[in-house]
Amino acid sequence: MANSSTPPHLEDRFLQTEGWTWGSFKNNNGQMLRFGSLYPEGNTPNAVIVLLPGRTEFIEKYFETARDLTQKNLAVWVIDWRGQGKSEDISGDTPHRGHSPDFNEHVADLNEFITDYVIKAAIRKNKKTIPLIMLAQSMGGNIGLRYLHAHPGDFKAALLCAPMLGINDIKFLPLSLAMILVKILGSLFGVHSYAFGQNNWKATERQNTDIFSHDPARNAVHDAWYLSDPTLQVGGVTFGWLYHALRSCKKISRKKALTSIKTPLLLALAGKEELVDTKAINRAAKLLPNAKTLEFPEAGHEILMEKDDIRNKLLSSLTEITQEIADKNGSALETL
Repeated sequence: MANSSTPPHLEDRFLQTEGWTWGSFKNNNGQMLRFGSLYPEGNTPNAVIVLLPGRTEFIEKYFETARDLTQKNLAVWVIDWRGQGKSEDISGDTPHRGHSPDFNEHVADLNEFITDYVIKAAIRKNKKTIPLIMLAQSMGGNIGLRYLHAHPGDFKAALLCAPMLGINDIKFLPLSLAMILVKILGSLFGVHSYAFGQNNWKATERQNTDIFSHDPARNAVHDAWYLSDPTLQVGGVTFGWLYHALRSCKKISRKKALTSIKTPLLLALAGKEELVDTKAINRAAKLLPNAKTLEFPEAGHEILMEKDDIRNKLLSSLTEITQEIADKNGSALETL
């Protein structure tokens, strides 16, 4: 699947680079999902990074990150979730509304993507498998943890940035009670109706705010692509999305689920977090057998889109993980 949008007026580092490959597949429900990949030029990668975006995000937003990682001899694969980016929309005549299926279906989509495409391409010339590393943002971190629980062994390690294990605006309610309340509201107002305070996307949302990032150039990337290609635009959440998100948070936050995930994990926490529940991440970290937390006191929610000093530290942590794995596989990897 080609990307047909007109590139926005951004620095070259934020635009599609030479060697980028687009693809698509139909999931088990017959919906078309888009993905993209980038490989280091002329080299077999030391690891394959599977990047899982957050809610409202899209592949184009991560061109810079993919470029940086391939310069460190890492391959990158990225997927657009259902109803985001160029993947098929499930919202009918209300495309801005942030609908979602049950998160089980996101996990199923991810499994198809990894099994049918990523793993098949992650083969060295000597037929050995190139290790997979997960890199996830927010909602992608929730889906990623669910995947690690359901499919142990596929990934050698994971770095989850501000994983959505709780939602900040309603963290004062226990998850079970919040789910009941949202389900009642959905039945009254409609599951495809915007939750209270939610609206269509507006170009002013990221202006004059540090919620997402303190780097002006990177913070502008999201809206620049939205303005360039309106088909990428996603607005606020519906009662249906909120219910499924809370349900997924509850499922993956259970002690039995967390203690079963043996994959080495790094959980990156933003000190200026306003969207996800940081306390929920810390609680999970205590139950995950091989998890460490990385705190970024000056970071907004999107740590991968932050200022260089913050972002470089995060990417250095990722390359340290891949270096350890590369050493075990007898290959060298330079550090960031």
